[in-house]
Amino acid sequence: MISKSSWRVRVAIWSAVFGALLVFTIVLGNYGILQKPSSPFEVRSEYVGKGVHNKPFAVVFVHGIFGDKKNTWSNRADAFPALLAADPEYQGTVDEFLFEYYTPMFGNAAGIVGLAEHLRGSLEDNNVFANHQHVVFLSHSMGGLIVRQFLLTNRGYLNQIPMLFFYATPTNGTDLTLDAHKLSTNPQLRGMLPIQGNDLLRSIQAQWLRWPEVAKIPSHCAYEELETDGVMVVPIASATALCTQIDSLTANHIEIVKPTDRGDPRYSRFATALRETKRENGNGQAKEQPRKEGDQDSKSSSLDFDASNETSSFPVEGHFKGKLTRSSTTLTVSIDKATLALRRIDAFPSAPPEVNIIALRAGITRFSTGHWDIVRGSSEIPVHQSLVLNTPPLSLTLLKMTIPLSGLALEANDALVFSIVSGHPGRGDVGEMYVHVPAPIPAGP
Repeated sequence: MISKSSWRVRVAIWSAVFGALLVFTIVLGNYGILQKPSSPFEVRSEYVGKGVHNKPFAVVFVHGIFGDKKNTWSNRADAFPALLAADPEYQGTVDEFLFEYYTPMFGNAAGIVGLAEHLRGSLEDNNVFANHQHVVFLSHSMGGLIVRQFLLTNRGYLNQIPMLFFYATPTNGTDLTLDAHKLSTNPQLRGMLPIQGNDLLRSIQAQWLRWPEVAKIPSHCAYEELETDGVMVVPIASATALCTQIDSLTANHIEIVKPTDRGDPRYSRFATALRETKRENGNGQAKEQPRKEGDQDSKSSSLDFDASNETSSFPVEGHFKGKLTRSSTTLTVSIDKATLALRRIDAFPSAPPEVNIIALRAGITRFSTGHWDIVRGSSEIPVHQSLVLNTPPLSLTLLKMTIPLSGLALEANDALVFSIVSGHPGRGDVGEMYVHVPAPIPAGP
């Protein structure tokens, strides 16, 4: 005879297995990927159509977990990117770029943080920000988390982003992953666990809410009204978090990004938002192709720096030494050596004598209306190491960050600032401490 406790254990096990299998059944049935997953070397990000891609606007499509650049957006009749590319209203002003990444049902792969770096590399490899004045992100499901992480670690690109559009993105996670991640070694599932126990999602949300510049960017969020095979994959509360505009769509989680024509609300909601974005930002003109090394604009000027915040009240003391190089389009920050040390914790009396250094980034700071503001930032360098009180400092060497200068008119007193992103273990709090370089940015070439 089976005891009540044993029965409960068996029920719990079968419930977990059933829940996980249900998730995979949903994916298999809606994406049609019963075949062996593609090799990571087979995925390719690319523009829609051939020829030069330098229209004023680019729309970057970012698919979700277990998706790809084709099946995610396609139905039997048409595909979302193709509908946009053929739309007469946008043909002369909008290019479409399809970001693709490796996301197997079983097996290891890059997590959300790593995929954000893949996105950055793909955009830079294809000159997406260099060739377009404005870049709009259209993302599905986990793709929205990748986009948010990308922006948080590459803040310098925000000035070129006039709008974000998220379809069914689990910003607060989804309960379905509680069971699914137990059967799959793909870390992308763990990145979508419910936010209550998910340090990554808590960090993304905390940093997003503490970033005043991103609050000015329209963030449209569409949520699913229909269940997928009897399950609501991403609930409305998760799909609408951190949004400035909310749209409900009569579709399930998979079909929400598969419009059949341009009159379909799944397409027209985005098209309307894009129309408004174009109206507010102007149609612009096609950008010239970036100059190659050796052209006149490839000349540069440089400045050595040696800066610390030892006279400030910040608990973490930072010391940065290296070279600042300015060209006509970028500011390159080459750090020969950076040291970080925890010198006091009295600012956080309830915190343990330890902090996690999450990342480093550089920015251009400007004095305005009585205080310093960061007007442009670099990509972020992940660190993820701990500092403990009264222990030797953390030493980092040979780091490089790039700050794009496109569209920014530098002023005489603009200076470089380093941002140390940190938090306390187990608390989910995230903050920034700064090290200012006490010398103006070098004049342009």
